[in-house]
Amino acid sequence: MDSSDSPRNGSTPPDCPAARALEQMGDWWTMQIVRESIYGARRFGEYQAALGISKNILSRRLKKMAADGLIEKREDPEDARASVYRLTEKGRSLMSILVALVRWGDEWSPSEGGRSIEFMSRATGRKVADMAFLDENGEPVGLTDVRATPGPGAPPALRARLDARRKSK
Repeated sequence: MDSSDSPRNGSTPPDCPAARALEQMGDWWTMQIVRESIYGARRFGEYQAALGISKNILSRRLKKMAADGLIEKREDPEDARASVYRLTEKGRSLMSILVALVRWGDEWSPSEGGRSIEFMSRATGRKVADMAFLDENGEPVGLTDVRATPGPGAPPALRARLDARRKSK
């Protein structure tokens, strides 16, 4: 994504890890490509057919994702003239975000027949439980029970913003 495509206009603080993550994810297509990779797509044509994306946009997204370390491009072992794409560890770590988005979509924008996809354990064949928000002891925590506090890497501006909001409550 070049700077003209960026949603940032200076209003998002650079100290925000969510903003940095979204900047790296790029656009709507990135999570769609991650999704198709998790579903088993490996070749350019498989992504294009599943997503209905133009070749030039798909090519740009794959190059950007490779540059950002989300996927890696390798020679296709079945056809030396072609390439295959694999999620890197960094790309695979987006699975939890994808599952959360799928579950959110199922709840707030459901299809008529119920859940559109179930995630299953390869080892057991059982459904993967919905994700829960837990404290460090594994206890469930509701959104109203959580507050944001500065972490060890928080810059002074973020510390001040969070401290001011905490004190105003």
